[in-house]
Amino acid sequence: MRKVRYALKFSFIMFCIGIKRFIYPLYKNKLTPEERERFLTKLEKNWAEGTIKYSEMDIEVIGKENLIEETCLYVANHQSMLDIPLIMANVNHTIGAMAKKEMSKVIVFSYWMEELGSVYIDREDAREGLKAILKGVENLKNGRSMLIFPEGTRNRGGETAEFKKGSLKLATKANVPVIPITVDGAYKGLEGPEGDLKARMVIHKPIYTKDLTKEEKANLSSMCQKIIESAL
Repeated sequence: MRKVRYALKFSFIMFCIGIKRFIYPLYKNKLTPEERERFLTKLEKNWAEGTIKYSEMDIEVIGKENLIEETCLYVANHQSMLDIPLIMANVNHTIGAMAKKEMSKVIVFSYWMEELGSVYIDREDAREGLKAILKGVENLKNGRSMLIFPEGTRNRGGETAEFKKGSLKLATKANVPVIPITVDGAYKGLEGPEGDLKARMVIHKPIYTKDLTKEEKANLSSMCQKIIESAL
């Protein structure tokens, strides 16, 4: 029954942003860059906070003092479909996500993802994957914080898959800090059995890539994975 309630409320959220999808382009070019950013920030926060609220999950957020104001790359393990809104609802920035290319086919949702600076990755095509990474680097250099799940797919509460080494090139090429995030239990909201709805999100201390040695940069993905797994 809880999941039915969630589906109905989430459908309403998507209906509302669907209406805005068709209205926004009519006045988008009349807005200043600052006004567009404020609009997108509000839209993202409202969607993310509503999505988590309607899931009825009991979320404990630890480590908010580790958030920084400068542009950064958020790196997290990937347990569920709720991970993206959970992170978007609890960080300082408006963020774009590195998402699988299949998300580009989701009507309405894909439009707003692109407006927010999200980038689609073709996991089957190495050349297209590299192009996506370079686009993400460009976004970071232009001031848009990004979110990536280096596992590449959801583990639904199972063992964390090995982080893909090339994914952290986003941070090292853009020379921005990395903030590792542990998501623990969010899969229970939609993809787990009914029952325990408690979950945690742990925000770890930033890693400043400009201070890393060449070897540390090469091993940044495994460094992040160890930090994230330490809080599971």
